[in-house]
Amino acid sequence: MTSSLIIDSDGGIDDAAAILTLVSSAKTKIALINATTGNVEANQAYKNIVAILNLYGKKIEVSKGRGVSLTGKRKRACQVHGKDGLGNTFLVNTIDDILNPLNSLEAFRRAIERNKANRILAIGPLTNIASAFLKYPFLCDHLDEVWMVGGTFKLRANKGAAEEFNFCFDPRAAEIVFSAPVSIRLISFDVTERVLFDKKFIGNFEKRKDEIWNFLFKILNFSYNFNRTKRKLSAAHLPDLVAACLFLNEGLADFRKTKVFIDKKTARIIKSPRGREVLLAVNLKNKKIKEQALYNLLSLNDKRRN
Repeated sequence: MTSSLIIDSDGGIDDAAAILTLVSSAKTKIALINATTGNVEANQAYKNIVAILNLYGKKIEVSKGRGVSLTGKRKRACQVHGKDGLGNTFLVNTIDDILNPLNSLEAFRRAIERNKANRILAIGPLTNIASAFLKYPFLCDHLDEVWMVGGTFKLRANKGAAEEFNFCFDPRAAEIVFSAPVSIRLISFDVTERVLFDKKFIGNFEKRKDEIWNFLFKILNFSYNFNRTKRKLSAAHLPDLVAACLFLNEGLADFRKTKVFIDKKTARIIKSPRGREVLLAVNLKNKKIKEQALYNLLSLNDKRRN
């Protein structure tokens, strides 16, 4: 069955790979992509998403949300994703200035009510989803699931370790969404660390003639070099790409009913019988996830020509 999907993205490197993976799939109809503040400011995220879609040649409605978290935080991840959020490729220079982007709250409402979007995939902070649920609580009645990437089971004492970002950026928003009467599939930050994209994977996009593969090579290589330099890890960690592959093929992981709550200060996921029930991703099939990602991304050029 084809899903009608809203993607909520903060416009980073793994967001770009995830969006391209999803737009290349016939299994998913994308009703809306919303830009949220996170890796970069919402306006930059909006431009990044539009530029990515233009590069692929796909027309999808794009909206823009709040410029700050519900708690007013403006923290960015420029070191991880580059000044522009896309590995300093400055892809947005290929598009004209965009005026009057759609408001995210009204776009959410229209996509769910009119276009029958029944799933949300949140690959950034939950700010705009929480805002939509607060303003239009009835939207939850129309949704089958909210998929999200965020939270961690372990605290990061090691300075070289990667930090969870999505829930930490806006813990109030995470609290609101977790309290909403909607089914949640949760892909924790640390479970995605088991699927790493090495130099061999990234090399599949090197020296190819098409601009979309050149773009992929540049952003994935930027992520690889960041991890090698800052984390002493010879691979790119791409949580949102992992989530996109799981969304396309739920059989690439087990989803267990688990009761959890989220610690608001640390974004730590804590199992508790008093928590809310989620479907928690475990036992990821690492090799098959990378095969899925490679298949979708290498097929981008062929599908764009059809």
